[in-house]
Amino acid sequence: MPIEFSIDTKRGLRTHTCSGAVRAEDILKALNALYSREDYCRSHQSLWDFRNCTVSLSSDDMRKIIDFEQKNQKEPGAGKAAIVVSSIIDFGLARMYLMISEYRVNQTLMVFRNYEDAINWLEGPLNE
Repeated sequence: MPIEFSIDTKRGLRTHTCSGAVRAEDILKALNALYSREDYCRSHQSLWDFRNCTVSLSSDDMRKIIDFEQKNQKEPGAGKAAIVVSSIIDFGLARMYLMISEYRVNQTLMVFRNYEDAINWLEGPLNE
């Protein structure tokens, strides 16, 4: 599976680690599996690590993911979400996702090229 995830309930952190070729279907499948878990909590911070994969998403794919997120926001109080990428192209793609989702998904989202910066931001105050 191109996306593996773990939930650290003590830290309040979900980590999604992507590898290989990642498509919209993979992200939707991972989100669906996540939302069906008993230990899923919307208020947890979320880290998406795309550093070791290739991502192939169109703007339509991004809208499908955002639509899915919007439909599955059953409880208020979303934690922050960080996306970590390694290439300039992936950084631009992730920023495009951020802009498309900004007013539709109730979650503070940031894009990083450095893993440690993402963790530090996630562990900081919610309004940071």
